[in-house]
Amino acid sequence: MKQIEEPPFNRKRVLMFLVALVLILIVGGWFFKSQFLDSRFQKAQGQSTSLQTSQSDNFNKMSADISGQFQTKLDSVKSEANGLNATDVASSSPQVQKVINDIKALEGYPTSQIKSTCEKICDGL
Repeated sequence: MKQIEEPPFNRKRVLMFLVALVLILIVGGWFFKSQFLDSRFQKAQGQSTSLQTSQSDNFNKMSADISGQFQTKLDSVKSEANGLNATDVASSSPQVQKVINDIKALEGYPTSQIKSTCEKICDGL
């Protein structure tokens, strides 16, 4: 009788081996993910949340510092403005200085010309 040669591998066995290998890889991947990656992801997420919290705290502190500095500067300017004399402010302007000098120069004019000269000076404003 003639013997039939079997191929060097059995197709049924190879197919079962491949299915088992795929199942083992899926279970191993799930286990690796659940044990290692999820815990690291949760730690990283916790660190990111704490980093965001610390950044917002720093921003609030800086905002409070800036507000305090601004308020101090504003109070300083207000106190200086309260101490100013209105005549000093008015006389410091170059236009006002010119008008004052023109009016002082009128002292030597006759009274009839003073009125018309004052009107000319005031029209120039």
